[in-house]
Amino acid sequence: MIDHLKDEDLLTLCAYLDGEEDESMCKAILTHLEECPACRALANTLMKTITLYRETDQCIEMSEEVRDRLYSCLDMEDLA
Repeated sequence: MIDHLKDEDLLTLCAYLDGEEDESMCKAILTHLEECPACRALANTLMKTITLYRETDQCIEMSEEVRDRLYSCLDMEDLA
């Protein structure tokens, strides 16, 4: 995770947050997060999102407009 915010790094970060990475990768990620405020903020945001998602027991439907804006912000329009 030397070059932050690449797609493969985001997948690794998500696996790390889910506890699915091996010990050596976790150590490398922790080191990078200590040195990189941008990735640390991203990790904190992802962790909060995961926590909120896991804590909610209700299904919340979002409008098509909100979904389209979200996908646009995430550059995922082709999945909408």
